[in-house]
Amino acid sequence: MIMKLFKFSVFIRSAMSLVCLLLLLWGNVPALAQTPSSDQSSSITPYLNRAIEKITEFTLDNGMKFIIKENHDAPVVSFVTYADVGGTDEPDGKTGVAHFLEHLAFKGTTKNWHK
Repeated sequence: MIMKLFKFSVFIRSAMSLVCLLLLLWGNVPALAQTPSSDQSSSITPYLNRAIEKITEFTLDNGMKFIIKENHDAPVVSFVTYADVGGTDEPDGKTGVAHFLEHLAFKGTTKNWHK
């Protein structure tokens, strides 16, 4: 009889603890769901303005466009290429150039084209 009462008591305490935890969490839900104020979301604006000031854009005579952002924090150079062209832009009879460019971009070549 005492063991049954003890088990019941443990069950009641566990259930009450769970209810209290759920009530605590439920009370915080509105605070978590609030959107940040305009002051918080605009705090990134000065950083973005400084980043945009360091961007240089120019186009070569052959139409290749460059967008350059210098960052002298580390002695490293990195770049991304984007060819705004594909197989649908190739004329009839001259297909495969875009595919060849794709393979050159990720495989490279050891051929010296100036010889």
